[in-house]
Amino acid sequence: MQVIFIGDLNAEPRRHINPKHSNQFFRNLANCNLFNIGDICYDDANIRLPTFHRNGCNPSRIDYIYCFTELATQTIRLSSTPTDLSDHYLLIATLECPELVTKKSSSPIKK
Repeated sequence: MQVIFIGDLNAEPRRHINPKHSNQFFRNLANCNLFNIGDICYDDANIRLPTFHRNGCNPSRIDYIYCFTELATQTIRLSSTPTDLSDHYLLIATLECPELVTKKSSSPIKK
């Protein structure tokens, strides 16, 4: 079984001042062996991978993708793309995971 956890956490793991309980939540993710894909892809992900913007403020990284080591090490690409639809960027991860692709079922689909 693989786990992919995606969320708007409204906090930054390396920032000491975060919303209440955020730092403990990040520690809990680490204790569950879930890894932040952004930190695996970039040494400076907080700068190179912004996920949130608001007029008059510097972009920041508060949206994350966490997963088990097996998936995290198969990350090919991680990017964030600004959009006019939200104050959050689109966060897109590309993983090389052939073991997650299943064969098509030969049983007919019920109608």
